[in-house]
Amino acid sequence: MKTTEHLISGGVSGFASAVVLQPFDLVKTRIQQDGALRGEKGLSIPRVFQKIWTTEGKLALWRGTGATLARYCHYFLLLVFCCH
Repeated sequence: MKTTEHLISGGVSGFASAVVLQPFDLVKTRIQQDGALRGEKGLSIPRVFQKIWTTEGKLALWRGTGATLARYCHYFLLLVFCCH
């Protein structure tokens, strides 16, 4: 592969991973925040998913994707480029 192909494939893989994994990262963060603030224990992943989906809408699961894309795309771009 050419250098530009490595750079493009790294950027695309970073984009794909950010978009696919963003809802899980958001749920993890909500569990950490809600548990710490309210002293709740036993918050389940499905329950938090459902709460976000019903109260904020399904697109809210991708809130913060811009910051994640900025971080992941550059990281994967350099990772794939440097490793090949």
